[in-house]
Amino acid sequence: MIPDPDPIGLPAPAWLLTFLLLLTFTLHILAMNLTLGGTVIAAVSDFLGRRRADERYRQLAQHLVSLLPITLAATITLGVAPLLFVQTLYGQFFYTSSILMAWPWLAVVPLVIVAYYGIYLYAWQGERLGDRRIWVGAGSALLLMVVAFLYVNNITLMLTPDRWHEIYASHSNGLFLNGEEGTLVPRLFHFLVAAPAVAGAALMVYALFIKGRSPKGYWVWAARYGAVWFLVPTVIQAALGPLFLFRLPSTVRDPFIGDDTLRTVLLMAGIGAAVLGLLVMAAALRLRNPLPPGLAGGLCLVTTVSLMSVTRHFVRDEYLSPRFSTGDLVVDSQTVLIVLFFAALLGGVAVVGYMVQAVLRASGPAQPEI
Repeated sequence: MIPDPDPIGLPAPAWLLTFLLLLTFTLHILAMNLTLGGTVIAAVSDFLGRRRADERYRQLAQHLVSLLPITLAATITLGVAPLLFVQTLYGQFFYTSSILMAWPWLAVVPLVIVAYYGIYLYAWQGERLGDRRIWVGAGSALLLMVVAFLYVNNITLMLTPDRWHEIYASHSNGLFLNGEEGTLVPRLFHFLVAAPAVAGAALMVYALFIKGRSPKGYWVWAARYGAVWFLVPTVIQAALGPLFLFRLPSTVRDPFIGDDTLRTVLLMAGIGAAVLGLLVMAAALRLRNPLPPGLAGGLCLVTTVSLMSVTRHFVRDEYLSPRFSTGDLVVDSQTVLIVLFFAALLGGVAVVGYMVQAVLRASGPAQPEI
């Protein structure tokens, strides 16, 4: 049931394409979590500001919303590269799973477009919308969660080619969703719950940028508020992570719990970085200046996400290893294209970083030019 790989061959060695896949996926997942988590935090803060008549919540929501169009653009842009690398390395698996769930998969594009418009509406027309803007923000967050659900369906479906024939026999209309997959729900929530934690850690950076331009009470409050958003989801992750791990088939799970030294050390290092992040972020709630431990906690979070991205890649390879290895693919190197890709990637990241910095340094939320 597994189609043959593309006869044209890989444009670069498999190890290099794998490295680029992991690098761009990590950047994408950080931007995605910042967008989704930021939308949730903004909507909740907006609601709390109105409910408690506390201007701090409303000011933070306003500043956070001004960043969301940029972070969503970064999410989409940075998501293109890892998707292309997956198709290059695992094309015969990814295309087959995409065909089996063709219509839901095609729905990703309009869902993202509507969510994008909703975030712009929330950011630029929030005052005109009044109380309804909270629902616009929540609706955009919900649409992004649906997109994540469809992605997880596709990624899990591509790992089980033994089921493809049976699935196609009963769902040849392209409407299949992989709900019977035991790891789908914990895998999905493992991603979704991380989003507010990443956005909470990002509030530490926000507090750092406004430190010299706002009353001490506000930036300290913003940093501690971000610490709470980091801590609560990360504690929940402590339950979701083992659930996801032990729902994996034993042949996939065992290398990560002792059978393979590299995989076990990698997983333990990711967990250790998360625990360290919890400890230092908890300290941020108690110290007079929460920024040093808070920024350290954010660095631990980035480390954890990076290590877990590599772990996730090894999980995929364990699923496919009896039938397939990227090292066996034919290579037809195209050095110029790879150099151009690196140049474009570095330039794009620099531009996005400059835009985010410009918005953070602004005295208020950025407004579109008319």
